[in-house]
Amino acid sequence: MSKAAATSGVLLAVTLAVVGYLLFNWNRIQRTRAELLSRLELQTELLRSQPSDMAVMPHEDPRIGFVLNPGMREATWFGLPDLPYPINALGLRGEEIAEKGTGQTRVLVVGDSVVFGWKLAEEDRLSSVMGRRLRETGPGADVEVVTVALPGWNVLSEYAFLENYHDILRPDVVIWTVIPNDVHDVFGVAPPGTLRMNVSSQRQQVTAFEASTKDQRMSPMPSVLERWDRNLSLIQSYAEQFGVPVTLLNFLQHARPLFQDRLERLGIDLPIVSVPASIFEDSRWRLSDTDGHPTRWANSHLAVGLLAHLARQGSIPPLGLDESDQAVAESFRAASEPVSAREIRQFYDQKIRTVPVLSDSWQKGYEDNVVYGVLSKRMHQNGLLFLRSSEPVRSVELRLRVPETSRVGSRNLSIVVREREGGTSEGSFGLSDGDLELEIPIPGTTSELPAFEVAWRFDHLVCRDAFECDSGVVLESIALHPIQ
Repeated sequence: MSKAAATSGVLLAVTLAVVGYLLFNWNRIQRTRAELLSRLELQTELLRSQPSDMAVMPHEDPRIGFVLNPGMREATWFGLPDLPYPINALGLRGEEIAEKGTGQTRVLVVGDSVVFGWKLAEEDRLSSVMGRRLRETGPGADVEVVTVALPGWNVLSEYAFLENYHDILRPDVVIWTVIPNDVHDVFGVAPPGTLRMNVSSQRQQVTAFEASTKDQRMSPMPSVLERWDRNLSLIQSYAEQFGVPVTLLNFLQHARPLFQDRLERLGIDLPIVSVPASIFEDSRWRLSDTDGHPTRWANSHLAVGLLAHLARQGSIPPLGLDESDQAVAESFRAASEPVSAREIRQFYDQKIRTVPVLSDSWQKGYEDNVVYGVLSKRMHQNGLLFLRSSEPVRSVELRLRVPETSRVGSRNLSIVVREREGGTSEGSFGLSDGDLELEIPIPGTTSELPAFEVAWRFDHLVCRDAFECDSGVVLESIALHPIQ
């Protein structure tokens, strides 16, 4: 038998074996195929039929945290309950983002709930108003405004999103919103499509932030300033990496000293557009007395101020503005002027005074002092506490209770105390069940307003259910021991 004939015989035998297997298992293959298709259809239907106000899903990149669920196509999550908005393939609110046309300028408005269109119709969002004003007063066909924003995002999640999707977005200029709660960590997603604080994959570091008061988010404490430095460095990194000019949009004119100071210390040159206090404090700005998100009226003023800035820096062609619009544009320009070194010092002095004073012991209102890490007296695995004293102190005493556990082996707690001006002290403690009193020395200070932060991290967790885990219970007092 020739070699070719032998090879043909082997191939024929293999073919017959495969055909025989398929015929013998045909029914099982068909059942499996139908089952897989059924599961796919079920998953697709579940995505589409999910309640429209539960529209978020985790993103594969944990830095981003979450996006809108593209399978739903539309949602009402933090929109209008009777007027769903579209969800595009990137998991953002809005129509699909088409490939950028030749000669077209694309402006990205980046941020969180304040530029998302919180409880507004599509046509009243900032990007929609900017696009409409461009068509009315300038070459609108050549300039496109796209929103990249979700409620609950922070600068890290925004940066990671832009980094991942830059090749699709391809912006020519970015307006990047910075607001005080950008120091917070992004939330996690819990089924069915809702946000939850304590499941965030970002919240792993010792100086984590979950929620804090308005003043604490701009307080000149080491952890807060480090978070702002990280945020602004990320924005600068994006601008440099992709060669895209970035303008910072500051909603609080009085916060301008913080951003300017940190940019100068980092050696970063990014323009800042500040919303004039006269506009921000107008009652027409906010949706209600308890909801400070911008209204359609607010977005109409924001649009003019931002477009005028972009025209001044040459990112878009000059606009034809009437007298009223010119007055608005000028108010934004004036509010965005640099502040003096004296104003920066005054800002920090005012903010440090908002840290609550502990003269003797901490008996009530500990929520005012804790930036992150205590909920109903239960201590998270890591947390951060701000303290200020009316006199020089040598140590801080913490009283806590460690919950009983069947865990085998030692349990430990590490604490780092940092003074506002840079002094640091550390302590490590072996723990046992029951009440404990821990004393940690406070680094020396020359400040007239002594302020400290206490960061802790346990090496264990005790969990009661899927979302409720803690490592200790804070007791009724924290004592500061004065220098004798």
